[in-house]
Amino acid sequence: MKVLKATEIEIQVEGGCPDDFEFSHSSVLLQDGDKFYLARTLQRTTTASNVDTSRLEIEDPPIPVEGYRPLFSKELTIAPSLMAEECWKKVPRLSSYNSRAPTRLGEVMLQEARIGEMLKDNPHPNVATYHGCIVREGRIASLCFTRYHQTLVYRIYHDPRRLDTQSCLQEIKKGIEHLHSLGIVHNDINPSNVMLTVDDTAVIIDFNSCRKKGEEGYMAGTYMWTDASYDENRADFQNDMCGLRKIREWLHNPAPFHWNGLGDRLRHKQRGHHGQLRRDCFICR
Repeated sequence: MKVLKATEIEIQVEGGCPDDFEFSHSSVLLQDGDKFYLARTLQRTTTASNVDTSRLEIEDPPIPVEGYRPLFSKELTIAPSLMAEECWKKVPRLSSYNSRAPTRLGEVMLQEARIGEMLKDNPHPNVATYHGCIVREGRIASLCFTRYHQTLVYRIYHDPRRLDTQSCLQEIKKGIEHLHSLGIVHNDINPSNVMLTVDDTAVIIDFNSCRKKGEEGYMAGTYMWTDASYDENRADFQNDMCGLRKIREWLHNPAPFHWNGLGDRLRHKQRGHHGQLRRDCFICR
């Protein structure tokens, strides 16, 4: 089997402060032909090439295709073949598959495709352009978006050119306001979900957390990019304004967040004393 990805899983220390996490295990994604498997190990690693395969506990059976590739439906758009070759293809993150919620990845992908259709019909320069989906054997294999130059995170930490942060913030705000005009709450506004074009235009991406305003259900957000104003149980426009405030603070002083150096780490917060997973989101990708 080929090791594709390794992710460190951290859980919140019971009785500790909100930011107190400890290592639980590493989750490893494996591929064998056209089948994918999840495994776990007590080895700490975020590098696929460093995984000691002899220590893996492999889950069986493999991840079911229907769990991460939803059925295509006629109200959705198939991406033009030429565009499909050039676009950025978004696929489910199989390392996040959970056998206790076996259809969740597919449901999230289908939800993002539907949001994409709304954006396709209502384009905006500060919101990613959606082109449609790629279909394999009647199922959605990936979603096609315009490919942009670099993330805001990369620009701040690795690009020496000066960025007009005020213009950037204004453009992010305009993108958020456009989503809100469509009744959409993004729910995960953070620097890794903002791209920059070659001329430094800010573009909001990643719509898998989007919900219609007022929709209930757990709103995950991203660790360190929410505050007390963030409603975890209902989609509210305030959730996005919270993210915008956090980005403004970060742009004024990016060092405290340490985006460069977090590695590929997944953090879980637990609810109560039963170990139920409450939040699972990548804090750097």
